Amino acid sequence: MLNAKTVSNGGGKTVDPLEIGTYPVRLAQVIDLGVQPRKPYKGEEKDPIQMLWVTYEVTTEFMKDEDGNDDTERPRWISESFPFYNLSADRAKSTARYLALDPQQACEGNWEALLGSAGALTVVHNQSGDRTYANVGSVSPIMKGMTVEELKNPPVVFSFDEPDLGVFESLPDFLQEKIKGNVNFEGSKLATLLSGETVAETAENPFG
Repeated sequence: MLNAKTVSNGGGKTVDPLEIGTYPVRLAQVIDLGVQPRKPYKGEEKDPIQMLWVTYEVTTEFMKDEDGNDDTERPRWISESFPFYNLSADRAKSTARYLALDPQQACEGNWEALLGSAGALTVVHNQSGDRTYANVGSVSPIMKGMTVEELKNPPVVFSFDEPDLGVFESLPDFLQEKIKGNVNFEGSKLATLLSGETVAETAENPFG
């Protein structure tokens, strides 16, 4: 799905990465990856931390049809993940991304309420071997008065604390495995649902 690093056309052809530049986008997905382990940094162990995976729909760039023309019903998507901090952490990437989509904090920190919000996303390129990958460099508020097309695809949210099994099973395998690899998976509501048991209790929305 959704990630310019991994998406491919029919026939196994790799899709060219989005060109470097700034594009109008809307937030299409917010996926709670749970509390993820982290690699040591400079020899020091890092505590696990809650991570988000977010996907943006690029409203001006499209996948190609069989004839090589833009399929305007299939806009390009680009994704990124980052640690999920409280908005008071003003240097955190999660705070910068949130404020780019909700500069006035009208949604009061609720990421789920941000789905469909517009922003201006800058694409950068990173090289790995002989392959070039498009990644999110930054996201900023959309220019005043600028019109941004609405989402073509329905927005998706997944909360690890309040899991929707249908949403989880719709995610690509690598995201499912990432979520199941979080440090709190064993004994969680999601683990219970995947085992076929019923979950009765509820919890607060982790997105705000």
